[in-house]
Amino acid sequence: MRVIERRVGGRIAVLACALAAIVAAPVRAESAPINKMCPVLTDEEADPAITCEYAGHTIGFCCKRCLTKFQDHPEKYLANLNLPVAETGPAGAGGPAGGALPAEGEAAEEHEHEATGAIAWLGKFHPLVVHFPIAMLLGAALAEILLMAGGSARLADAARFCLWFGVLSAVVAAVLGWFWAGFALTDSRDLMTAHRWVGTGTALWSLLVLILAPRAAAETDPPARRGLYRATLFVGAIAVSVAGFLGGALVYGIDHLV
Repeated sequence: MRVIERRVGGRIAVLACALAAIVAAPVRAESAPINKMCPVLTDEEADPAITCEYAGHTIGFCCKRCLTKFQDHPEKYLANLNLPVAETGPAGAGGPAGGALPAEGEAAEEHEHEATGAIAWLGKFHPLVVHFPIAMLLGAALAEILLMAGGSARLADAARFCLWFGVLSAVVAAVLGWFWAGFALTDSRDLMTAHRWVGTGTALWSLLVLILAPRAAAETDPPARRGLYRATLFVGAIAVSVAGFLGGALVYGIDHLV
């Protein structure tokens, strides 16, 4: 009996020591960003919640768009981080081999968010509103396809409702997009410029679709008029899909659907 008690007591002591060691062990804290200001938009403070690892360091960014920019071309922004040259060469994780750094004054990027005050605040609703034109214009196109396939005449009313909702929301989304990204003809990223103009063009094109939309039942519409309306509607549906894809690529990268 004493032998059993000794064995049990010994195992309890071992477990107690192990638990004490675990409790006493220092908890490893997550690495904080080495930079206070965003390396892409140097006039913005970095958000500790938006980071990536580069050359063994944790780097913070002011927004996910800047994170994507840095991941696409990190060598463009290294001068803003003041990292040692040795850590940005072949020995650094992800560092360019012998890549030239931008000259002083060229590294800082223009801030794309030029709008301020109420306009800038309204622009923040752009990512929310863009879902409506994508869904409604595609819904109008789908209703028209089903109508062409011999569906119920009520589909014409559904297509008309989706079209009106989609066009109005497309115009609002385009305006908010300019508020959010700033008033400029081009941007520092080609992807951003493409999204800006494809989105704006889609909103203008949707107005043309609305002008050509039939105002009577499908049975009484002239075939040529309805054919032109359908063609412009389907082109608009493709355009709003492309604009949505480019918007997603700005946040998650061009290969976000892969």
